[in-house]
Amino acid sequence: MGLRFFAGFDIGSAAVHLAVMGGDRSIAFSPQPRLHRGKPLEALKVALAEVAALFPRGSLTSTSFTGIGSTHFPEAFPGILREFDSVCIVRGARFVEPGCEAILHLGARDAFFFHVAGDRLDPVVLDWGTSSKCGAGSGTLLEKQARRLYPDRGGNLGTLRETLETAAAEASRHPGAAPYNARCGVVLQSDLIHDQNEGRPRDLIMARLFRTIASNIVQDVIGNREVKPGARMALTGWPAGCAPLLDHIRALTAFDLARPEHFANVGAVGAALLAIERGDRYVLEEGEVDEAVRVARSHRQHGWLSIPSVQFVLVSVSYIFQLVFLFFMNRINALSCIA
Repeated sequence: MGLRFFAGFDIGSAAVHLAVMGGDRSIAFSPQPRLHRGKPLEALKVALAEVAALFPRGSLTSTSFTGIGSTHFPEAFPGILREFDSVCIVRGARFVEPGCEAILHLGARDAFFFHVAGDRLDPVVLDWGTSSKCGAGSGTLLEKQARRLYPDRGGNLGTLRETLETAAAEASRHPGAAPYNARCGVVLQSDLIHDQNEGRPRDLIMARLFRTIASNIVQDVIGNREVKPGARMALTGWPAGCAPLLDHIRALTAFDLARPEHFANVGAVGAALLAIERGDRYVLEEGEVDEAVRVARSHRQHGWLSIPSVQFVLVSVSYIFQLVFLFFMNRINALSCIA
């Protein structure tokens, strides 16, 4: 019997990440993440077709998933392996960087910090934290500003990576650039646009942006957590490929910072590892993906009225109106009795 392969997919808020592992836990395929531009399941179809072409059906044993884009997969495909990204990130990062005691994962939407122990295949999370929802330290912010300041570049992750490399080279002209004094993404973007309107060069703007994002990540995500000085920390997630972020985070912390191989795909690596560990045998075909679209749409069939927080507000307002109505009715009845 030939080697069996396990494909892990991390369907994130900006890109689809893929890693294929052999049954011996060797990483056989780990391509650059694929930006989905708001169409994650279409990008997943392309990734599934790519895997099917490289690993025939007889050798591909499992397709497992993580990430926000796979939320409805267990309902759409009963029996499929889908795990939380916080679990898969830790599994994957500790596998590709076995000696790390901490993990700083930079996602497009959120950043995570994990203090970990245990062995390579069975890590234990001792402490963890995530970024606030303000967005001044997210990969999406970096992507948007790079595209705004370099409008002539294309729309895939390859060109984004090249754009960030160009921006990093230009930003190096301003080693002493001060960060923006903004923790909120909206305020930070306003400051960036103000600088651009004032005619400040984009290399200076990007230099300040890199420093700001790094500073916000360290303050917001790592904070004052106690990990021994010099502990090895793995920097993962596709924004980790941006050299200025790596350098600034290293300068702002006491960690021995490392960017491991496959740093952009650790969530997908973790999903594949779990499939091997759990003996998963579910293989999702490209033609089945539309079922996930149907299930996702069924959860949105009532539009904004289906959002729990909106439902709560509507019920609360209705309840208040009922109380007011009963109050006035009681007053009217009381006055009628007096009359």
